[in-house]
Amino acid sequence: MEADMCLKVEPLRGEDALNLFYEKGGKVVLLPNIQDLEVDVVKQCGGLPLAIITMGKAMRGKERKQVWLDALRALKESAVPEIEGMESEVFRSLKLSYDYLEEYNIKLCFLYCALYPDDYKIDVSDLVRYWTMEGFDKNVDDLENASNKAYKIFEILKDACLLEECRSEESLLEESNSYFVKMHDLIRDLAIWITSSSSVEQGPKFLVKAGMGLKEAPKENMWEGVARVSLMVNDIKRLPTRPNCPTLVSLFLQKNLLGTIPSSFFELMPILGVLDLSDTNIESLPISFSSLVNLRILNLSKCRSLTKVPPLEHLTQLQFLDLKKCSAIGELPQDIGELVKLKRLDLSYLQLVTTIPCGTIRKLSSLEQLITIGTPIEWAKEERRPHLEWAKDENEGTSCSLAELAKLTRLDLLDITVKDIDCLAQDSFQLSSLSKFHLEFGKTEFGKTSAYKFTLPLCILIKNCAYMIVSLSVFAVR
Repeated sequence: MEADMCLKVEPLRGEDALNLFYEKGGKVVLLPNIQDLEVDVVKQCGGLPLAIITMGKAMRGKERKQVWLDALRALKESAVPEIEGMESEVFRSLKLSYDYLEEYNIKLCFLYCALYPDDYKIDVSDLVRYWTMEGFDKNVDDLENASNKAYKIFEILKDACLLEECRSEESLLEESNSYFVKMHDLIRDLAIWITSSSSVEQGPKFLVKAGMGLKEAPKENMWEGVARVSLMVNDIKRLPTRPNCPTLVSLFLQKNLLGTIPSSFFELMPILGVLDLSDTNIESLPISFSSLVNLRILNLSKCRSLTKVPPLEHLTQLQFLDLKKCSAIGELPQDIGELVKLKRLDLSYLQLVTTIPCGTIRKLSSLEQLITIGTPIEWAKEERRPHLEWAKDENEGTSCSLAELAKLTRLDLLDITVKDIDCLAQDSFQLSSLSKFHLEFGKTEFGKTSAYKFTLPLCILIKNCAYMIVSLSVFAVR
């Protein structure tokens, strides 16, 4: 409409929301045995007038406390179609915004956000990686362009009122690149409804039980026929023995109490592409892990009890590997260099890892992002000049040198800690493709996450060094 000013209509809060509910609920809202429940029911409506009106009408005349408790359960578990009028009067109306999204991949991006719990601040950078690796947009391949396209999609979803930006004041003051979004409770319920068997849509089916305080995982029969499963942010200690999931593409198990995974758990997941086990208590991965030949994302970050990463030779499609803060890992897998499709490798804050096998880095020809910040890698001193032919003997020395990074022609982001300045031999550390660079010199401080993210021109942090002279006159950067 070419309006000059747009004003956001805020949801109803406090007494305004309650008064609207009382108006539609009638005399039953005055009963003393349900007055405490009324507040919780209205809160679950998220201030959406249409939902408050529908709930008021649905609960009108319902005097038994048990009926109110069941309605509250349905709201909390996103089972709102069980409530009279919710599907026909609320979801059908809200779904128009979803239907008007022109591209199917944008609809998939919206539905993906429902995998996160209620009121969860979703890190956009995580979503970008998942969307990219799942191939929602076939027109972009590299991570930088995929990220730019993703932000465009976020704007479309925000304009349709299907996502809300929730960037903190701290990040605004620090001019941080951190960007978070979340879904309104009822919008998330809409997405879950669309991806459930109750929807009239023929689309991907989800099993979402995120952030519900579960002690046990859903039974095996509930896993059948689903494309995406999210059990993140629960208290689950055990998983089903051998769920049959021939259509499963994404599996979110992060932030659970998992200690062990059944040996046959992954056997019947032939097309699984995204596996997030971050922030769990797993000590190892089962033998069936090697059957995940189509895996593209493996997130094991903050698995502090994990002592060893299993062989990765069968994961030929892997593009994203995150081992950040896996503090019990003593060495990297010997076959990590065989992951020729790997685009992002995060090896940050690995306290016990001191070497990367010589020749490993330069084999990763598709690598775009490398993070080793806070890891005490003893980079080999490179004495050869870059104009000399690279030594053919890959076993020369036990650890790779920084000169190997120059072989990565697609490298765009580099976060790295260098303990010994002698590793920067003259002319050996030239990188021409970088757009983001974070370099730290000196001793690492484990357990602390760097609060700094730099873009070129180069910034150098000098830690715990009494005296240092640095010359970086040969850098060629854009």
